[in-house]
Amino acid sequence: MFWINGNRFRHFVTRIVSNMDKEYRQIDGSHLEGGGQILRIATVLSSLLNIPIEIRNIRAGRPKPGLAPQHLHGLRIARDITNGQLLNAEIGSTSIQFCPSKINAGNYLTDIGTAGSVTLILQTAIPLLLYANGPSTLEIYGGTHVPFAPFVNFFTDILPDYLSFMKQIQIHCNRFGFYPQGGGHITCQIDPTTIQLPLQSIERIDFGELNEINGFVMISGRIRRPIAESNIQSAMEIFYNQQSKMIDENRINIFINECRTRNDVLAMMLSARTTKNCNLSSSSIVSRRNEMHTNIYGQKIAEKLCHDLEQQCCVDEFIQDQLIIYMALADGISRIITGEISLHTQTAIWITEQLTGVKFSIKLIDQSKQLNMIECKGLAYKPERYYS
Repeated sequence: MFWINGNRFRHFVTRIVSNMDKEYRQIDGSHLEGGGQILRIATVLSSLLNIPIEIRNIRAGRPKPGLAPQHLHGLRIARDITNGQLLNAEIGSTSIQFCPSKINAGNYLTDIGTAGSVTLILQTAIPLLLYANGPSTLEIYGGTHVPFAPFVNFFTDILPDYLSFMKQIQIHCNRFGFYPQGGGHITCQIDPTTIQLPLQSIERIDFGELNEINGFVMISGRIRRPIAESNIQSAMEIFYNQQSKMIDENRINIFINECRTRNDVLAMMLSARTTKNCNLSSSSIVSRRNEMHTNIYGQKIAEKLCHDLEQQCCVDEFIQDQLIIYMALADGISRIITGEISLHTQTAIWITEQLTGVKFSIKLIDQSKQLNMIECKGLAYKPERYYS
């Protein structure tokens, strides 16, 4: 037994030393959007392609530059999954070095300790554990529904319509967590044996017809049900006025979820699914109680969704950047039709091209609707160590 453990330990050390002998790829963490997205994508691709990286100027343009708790925990989960080495990673750090080793299945846990978004951790962990040597379970504590990050529902209800492998990944929300206290808890279970590799290319170039609209209003703390009902009514009025010719009212389903937490929160998310598996979404969350006694949120969310429906983009601005890394890893040519290219998407394309060599093209295909096609030929990535 000692000899077996010794062999494993020596293999780990050899891999790390080998990688450390390589030149670290330098990455400017302030480029374009200059936020945590560069950290997440760079760390994932570094791990998959075995490229040591050094990221400098992390979040240099932010009011509080450097690593925040959710960024630090995202880096640490990548280090743990890859048996890698992570240097200079602490709250406020503006420069880190990351040297990956082998991706390993296992049971992983991370507690952000704040209302930092659990879904930002998923953005790092999922593409790594897809290529692990067996099933994995990941538990994350933090914020499940917080501003400036996807709700956990985005991963369970929206992404699977674009990334077929997501249907094989089990994500359970055990407890909701809101800003500022956090306290949410999710469990993510991934079994790579159920997922075909290389990943299939992504093609969303046909909008189809509007099929259904779904959504929820989540209230917590001292926020009462009439406020949720008022926001649903304001959303329904927008749909009735603007989408009455596209969908019957009976195919609109918006429910209320009353949560038992101490935070005063109103969160709302609406999604529109088409006959061609396009699933557009719009959401908002507010935690300032004096701003919640209004139906303006339901109205604004519905108006945003109606704009995307009228534009007939197959991929909305919230999905755009989420697909870039998977387009680069997939087998074959991926093509998506979307609206204006967001800064997040431009950043995702930039860092992905830097580390993979894959080239993306963006072509304006409809001037009046401002529709663009993003296209690339993927790596057909399937590492040699898979199931080794």
